[in-house]
Amino acid sequence: MLASTNEYLQEAAETIFRMSADDLIRKRCREREEYYQDLRNYERAIAEKDEKIQRDRIEHEQDKRNYERKIEEDKRNYERQIEQLRAEIEALKAQNQQEI
Repeated sequence: MLASTNEYLQEAAETIFRMSADDLIRKRCREREEYYQDLRNYERAIAEKDEKIQRDRIEHEQDKRNYERKIEEDKRNYERQIEQLRAEIEALKAQNQQEI
């Protein structure tokens, strides 16, 4: 009777061991899949941030070029105004000379 009990106990122990091992393997597989999913999520987040940085950089460069164009345009306008004012001054000087 002890032998058969031991045999049953041995078989039960082996079954429990296999089930535990299967659970451990499943757990490790789930953990590995979660790891790869997290890795893909991190890579996607990094790629999105890199794209945003690139878009922001392009937008910044465009803003900078527009700002520089505006400065040049303002400079030309101011130079024209200065020339017009100088011409007016010269005309007023000439008019003043004629009146004297």
